[in-house]
Amino acid sequence: MSETVQESKLERVTISGVHNLLGIVRIRCSIGQNILLAISLIDDLRACGAKVNLIGDGDVAPAIAAARPDETGVDLMMGIGGTPEGVIAAAVARCLGGTLQGVLWPRTAEERRELVDAGYDLARVLDTKDLVGGESVFVAATGITSGAMLRGVRFKDGGASSDSIVMRTGSGTVRRTQAEHMPDKVKEFAPPIAF
Repeated sequence: MSETVQESKLERVTISGVHNLLGIVRIRCSIGQNILLAISLIDDLRACGAKVNLIGDGDVAPAIAAARPDETGVDLMMGIGGTPEGVIAAAVARCLGGTLQGVLWPRTAEERRELVDAGYDLARVLDTKDLVGGESVFVAATGITSGAMLRGVRFKDGGASSDSIVMRTGSGTVRRTQAEHMPDKVKEFAPPIAF
């Protein structure tokens, strides 16, 4: 069983190096220049014996996977995502006794100005409870495409099956369900699928 890392034992994240790198990438890409990155961090991590999986943005599945290391083999997740993904990841972490740290990451000068004008401190490191402060947290997710935690929707003989996970802080329970959707109901509610 994996040991859970207590938040008080974690180093606070810093963003200076990553922030500078992303700033350069954004500027070069915005003026149509290609950019090639040579990143030693991955080599350094692998040299220590860590496995590294590269992930895309906009997906909360890696954060959910990191909150369930015994089931997925994923111990940590690092990345940049949108606010909705960060809040969902924090809710999952709260339900599973994990932790999350992040910073606000405006994509444009306009977003930066709006956040500063609204009184947000862009240098402040937010933790799990900053993003999801309630005491009664509930998360429900259904796989649309297959990932580390859930199988995607599978269509068969006019019907479909789906996998879902439901968790909450109150009881600490995590429930997994597999649903079978009847063919006549799938046709009634689902849009036509073109293959």
